[in-house]
Amino acid sequence: MINTRFAVKRDGVRRELHAVRGTEIIVYRADDALQRGFRPYVKCAVLPSFCDWAKSINLTAVGYYASRESFWVGDLKREAEKRRIRAFITHPITKHPPDWAREVGDSMHMLKPNVYSVNYNISKRLLREKYGEDVLMLPMGIDVPAFVRLQTIFFEKYPLPIASTYVVPSGSGTAAACIANALGVHHCFIYAISTRPARSVEKVIEHNTLMDARIRVHEFHGEMVDGATWPVTKNWERTAYSWLHERAHSLIRPICFVNLGR
Repeated sequence: MINTRFAVKRDGVRRELHAVRGTEIIVYRADDALQRGFRPYVKCAVLPSFCDWAKSINLTAVGYYASRESFWVGDLKREAEKRRIRAFITHPITKHPPDWAREVGDSMHMLKPNVYSVNYNISKRLLREKYGEDVLMLPMGIDVPAFVRLQTIFFEKYPLPIASTYVVPSGSGTAAACIANALGVHHCFIYAISTRPARSVEKVIEHNTLMDARIRVHEFHGEMVDGATWPVTKNWERTAYSWLHERAHSLIRPICFVNLGR
């Protein structure tokens, strides 16, 4: 039985009504639901339960190959170390360290710049060399069954509003898959908006949702726009908002924008 302790405020996840170019949008404010001390991103709400699971299977360390935007890894380190699990965070050598580097401290290990797959595998090897075999190297988006199940439970416990169209900011595709799972058989369209290659996002979604036909992945490289009346400050949310800004008038209503972080 997976423990489901989510780092969410007592009043849960708010829904707000906003407008984009005259079209009413229901905004699911997961970004504003986190307890104090956690970064405002839905993934962080799930980390306490995920680290409980990691402890339950006797992991001694978890690793992650981070990007500059992986601001949540400080929460991963803290929650893991509370359970006596070591964190091993790798990142390419760069002239200016990412903003979150100080939070990670001596858990940070720098690698020569290279493509993701190469540095991910180097990180995995170094993690095992340092901490042994009872470790887990987390892929992009924490695309592992236990995390996907827990994040799905999150969206079941704090359900999205009923809508015909959902717009989901997508990095890896994990959150879009979990949302589709949580929505069950509800007939709708789920637009996963990403700047990453659409096929890589689709693979993650297909791996976790049995190729859910409701999900449409859109790789967006259009003009970024500002002006949202709710907080849109991270790359993924701003990308999805810009896509919505272009197309809100043509989407089937009601429309829900899933604000995963800020």
